[in-house]
Amino acid sequence: MAKAKIKVKINEKALQRAVHDAVDQRRADLQRALDRAHRSTAGASVDEVKAKLSRELKAATGERPDSKIVDGWARVIASGTRVKLEIKD
Repeated sequence: MAKAKIKVKINEKALQRAVHDAVDQRRADLQRALDRAHRSTAGASVDEVKAKLSRELKAATGERPDSKIVDGWARVIASGTRVKLEIKD
């Protein structure tokens, strides 16, 4: 049986833009979750912040967040500091 050859041409600029847009959307979703947790729990105990932050991140992403990341961010929020996500190119 002969194999069919398929030629695919990818518009790399369009692909890069789509990836950039997807990453930026995820960052915005995470930032909103972090801000909600900060507004409602800044200055609270780390455990209270972790619980709220875990719920917010799961709601924003549909995934269970990494506990080490949540722990670090919760400590920052518990101290009263806002976590700001930035994407570096």
